Amino acid sequence: QVLMAAAIGAVANLLKVRLCGADVKLSSECSVTFHTEAHAICGAIIGFLLVFCANIAYLRYYEARSAVGDIYHGLRNMNIEFASFLRAPTVGEPGHQPGNPTDATVTIKDDQLELRRLSNVLFAFIRQALREHRHGYRFDLRSRRGLGEDGADEGK
Repeated sequence: QVLMAAAIGAVANLLKVRLCGADVKLSSECSVTFHTEAHAICGAIIGFLLVFCANIAYLRYYEARSAVGDIYHGLRNMNIEFASFLRAPTVGEPGHQPGNPTDATVTIKDDQLELRRLSNVLFAFIRQALREHRHGYRFDLRSRRGLGEDGADEGK
């Protein structure tokens, strides 16, 4: 689009030079030239459109950022709840067994680490799903295996 606009501008300038001469400055001197106020109006419209598009882009960015933040906070709260419920029972609580608490503690620590790892994987999958939803996802199995458009093997 930019190249097309530049080409149209160059053709219009060549037309003005050919019909009116190279030293024409005012629109009243030649019927092919634009008035200077027309350029100011076009500049104002283009400026308005740029600001409008930038505002829409920022709103979309902020919406996506807040959605990812909500997901992150939800997963963080879920991990806090996991950590609070995954603990060894103390004296007087149901399930408390006097004796060697290290086995239960080790098992609970392993469970906490596994839940933390799984929640990180879940967060990564959610971020990737949002990214693919926004930008699209193209997966061509033939190109990964080295197959051509007709399914024939290109590598052999």
